[in-house]
Amino acid sequence: MCYNELVLLFSGGTDSTYTAVLMGQQYQRIHLITYDRFGLLNIKNSLNNALMLKEKFGKSKFTHQIINIDDLYNEVSYNNYIQDIFKYRFFLLLTCGLCKLAMHWQTILYCLDNRIKFVCDGSNQEMRLDPSQDGEVLKEMRLLYKEFGINYFSPIFNTEREIREKTVFDLGFFPVQHPKGTRFSWEKQPFCTQEYLLIKFFNYASTDWNGEYNKEKSRRYRKRMLEYHHNKRDFIKSQIYKYLKKKP
Repeated sequence: MCYNELVLLFSGGTDSTYTAVLMGQQYQRIHLITYDRFGLLNIKNSLNNALMLKEKFGKSKFTHQIINIDDLYNEVSYNNYIQDIFKYRFFLLLTCGLCKLAMHWQTILYCLDNRIKFVCDGSNQEMRLDPSQDGEVLKEMRLLYKEFGINYFSPIFNTEREIREKTVFDLGFFPVQHPKGTRFSWEKQPFCTQEYLLIKFFNYASTDWNGEYNKEKSRRYRKRMLEYHHNKRDFIKSQIYKYLKKKP
């Protein structure tokens, strides 16, 4: 079966590159979109594997764009900011979750403007630190996309890391089979300077004073994170409807 067009949130790393290879077998045209904002470095690194995808599978198969989302990121982060400080406190440090929300917001707008009905990304179950790749969050994000007639999915969520990395290595996208966490990975994708905040907050929210995992503390963190994420999704939904009302 061959579908028409697909948007793929693309960093250029192993997961999004593997997803691009996989989706290239099912879709006629894939829009690779890399998002840029203040705090992200080396955005143009994503060009490396984007160009290789075009060389290997044809220029007509893949297009690649870098789109700035500073305005949307600021809106989703600082909307109702004072109230959020008192209500959610340190959860405002969940920069990865907020950043991905801004990316999804822009992706929905892009799909609406270009009449594209399918969106995917390289989310996987190993990335438990990132709120945007939590299973429950992904489920709710699919509902948000569906609200606007778009099918969002994460096709490699349960694919083993070994399979992903071996596939892109065999195809020549990376010079080593296990590039994650090495310079061979960072040379192909952007780097977030604010990721450290998320890691420190996650450790604080899920461990005791001895640094040991605390199940109850982690449960409370996840419950609060899902509530915060839900609040931000509702805001985005309202803004998209406002956008559609203004759209000719």
